[in-house]
Amino acid sequence: MCLNPEKVTEIARGCSSWKEFRERSRAAYFYAWKHGMLGMFPWLKRLQRPHGTLSFEHCRETAATCGTTVEFRKRFRSEYCTATRRGWLPLFPWLRKENRHWTVETVTEEARRYSSLADFRNSNRSAYNYAWRKDMIGRFTWLARHRNQKRKHQYTKG
Repeated sequence: MCLNPEKVTEIARGCSSWKEFRERSRAAYFYAWKHGMLGMFPWLKRLQRPHGTLSFEHCRETAATCGTTVEFRKRFRSEYCTATRRGWLPLFPWLRKENRHWTVETVTEEARRYSSLADFRNSNRSAYNYAWRKDMIGRFTWLARHRNQKRKHQYTKG
């Protein structure tokens, strides 16, 4: 597709926001950016949350849908950052901290969820590290290893 200013303007006229313009035709958006034409489209609005919309009530309502602080941080990043920055996290007592202390039983239970050692390592790094430090990896015979995979970290153990 050969772009020129007329085609780019025509594509931009069918959009109402910068995001829609960029998603509809990345090539046209890049062409407009590269040639300094972005100021020529005043009807395109920038989709942005208005300043100050993350109130205490909004953060409390979104935190109420979560059980742990980790879940709150992963699901609602901006609300979590605002609550942390403003010191509101202690005001949400239902958010419990995930403070997992691994034991031989809990690590074995966690490892049984996976079929390969790579999945176990990538999905739950802290449990894998505990098992490695306690030299438990060899006990997990149900975890398939890649046939060319040697024992990881063998040169640092000891």
